[in-house]
Amino acid sequence: MALKLGLTEAVSLGITHISIYCDHFQIFELVMWRSVPDKDSIAMIMYDVQRIRQQLTSSTPLLVTGNQTNKLAYELALETLVSEISISIEEKALTCDKN
Repeated sequence: MALKLGLTEAVSLGITHISIYCDHFQIFELVMWRSVPDKDSIAMIMYDVQRIRQQLTSSTPLLVTGNQTNKLAYELALETLVSEISISIEEKALTCDKN
């Protein structure tokens, strides 16, 4: 469900290229459409995911291992923080005093 919501939000923000990081092989296989879901509820979500992916120019699923997951999450969080932080410096009038 989180994948569906994330993709929906990405499309609504106008994002056209996205990477989908999967930390579980079965989820990766479902996203790649290489396996069939066991439950109807999961199948419906995966159909929605595929429909949303078609609205994107590119969406690339990537399988990451447990060790890579923490490092990747940290790097993505850091990139997000850096892109969100803006430092505003007020312009101050400089005057030269000849005392």
